[in-house]
Amino acid sequence: MLRLVFISHGSTGDIVPVIRLAEAAVRSGHAATLLASHHWKDATESRGIRFLPIPPGGPQEELSGLMERYSSIRNPLKLVEAMYRHVDAWQGEILPVLDEALDGADALLYSYLFPLYQSAADARQIPAISIHFCPNTYFSPLHPPDNLPQLPSWLPKALRIQWNVRMTHLADRFVTHRINRIISRPDQRIRSWLRSPSDYSLVLAPPELHLDETENLSHRIAFSGFVSGGFSSGESQTDSSIDKVPLLNFGSVTNDSMEEEFRNLYQHWPIDQPLVIQQGWFTPPAPPAEKQIRMIPPGPHEELFPQASVVIHHGGAGTTTSAFLAGTPQIVIPHFADQKFWGQTVTSLKCGSSIRKAGWGRRLWGEVHRLRQDPSITRNAEAFGARQRAYPGAPQAIERVESWLQKSDTEPAFSADPESGSTGLLSR
Repeated sequence: MLRLVFISHGSTGDIVPVIRLAEAAVRSGHAATLLASHHWKDATESRGIRFLPIPPGGPQEELSGLMERYSSIRNPLKLVEAMYRHVDAWQGEILPVLDEALDGADALLYSYLFPLYQSAADARQIPAISIHFCPNTYFSPLHPPDNLPQLPSWLPKALRIQWNVRMTHLADRFVTHRINRIISRPDQRIRSWLRSPSDYSLVLAPPELHLDETENLSHRIAFSGFVSGGFSSGESQTDSSIDKVPLLNFGSVTNDSMEEEFRNLYQHWPIDQPLVIQQGWFTPPAPPAEKQIRMIPPGPHEELFPQASVVIHHGGAGTTTSAFLAGTPQIVIPHFADQKFWGQTVTSLKCGSSIRKAGWGRRLWGEVHRLRQDPSITRNAEAFGARQRAYPGAPQAIERVESWLQKSDTEPAFSADPESGSTGLLSR
């Protein structure tokens, strides 16, 4: 039996997949502990997982306020820095709890965003495993980080690989330096934020979304297929009969333009067309009584999404993967972080579309109507969903963890060579 410790910060899409991994570990006969905000206590313990609360410890409104601030930050690096300022301030409360949880543990698993916890695993001489909710956070010579300049595809592949390796190396040094300036405890400073956030990496997505067919994958990387991010942390009272109508779900996203956009939606949505709005962290204004628009409380994605004609959402990793698994067309309205990637992915797979955040309330019905005129979108979404449901997902991820831990006693500890130009995990 393995003793696995999980720690995660963030919203539903950052927590639910981690709970599902821990649940799969318990079902495989292992012991699992999760450190997360107190809001997730019931959902965790009901699945046989030991739960230890860590900050933030305030009400839901505190988390909503953080999300509203984060969604207003356009620059990805400044967004990460803002997250680290909050997480760093909580470390005085988190580290004693984490130290207790790691007593006798075999591995520590955490979000790829927070490799500052790798030092806690190092101190215990146990493997650190990063969990990647989005496949484009795995970097290799063929897949450098987004926003880095890339050479034209007509240049020789070897030259493009050399360029990508060097640019990733420079970006890693810059980003790691910026984050380490925020981390107040020297022993938590990060070695490499982009290239090697851990000893091993679990990517909770199918390899076809990111890998080139000719790419050799290190045994320290595992693509598990999608892990659904679809249950609510509270008690669900959802009427799950939505009769193949559009379903709007913005999950944990909230910002200062939300109310205006919803009022525009109500104004421009046809009076004879039904729409279901699933409440999230933001509570929309009440729709006009004469419109066929109704609100439902939070509920399980895996029950609701297969019934919808189209799922309209913000593009969070958990919501997008749940809609993919349901085989339902999607309209993504990205707000920040990795949501633009998911909108582009939905569009490129021809499983739906993506529209800009600005003015979405006025334009949404037109996009729903356009998708209805193209039956191939529904066929593509159903076929892609069927392929993704064939992946074991969380159980496969835990099997890979078991394999890694069996080998860890015979392998040297992994660390990136900052001068080698390698891209971290892929190079081993």
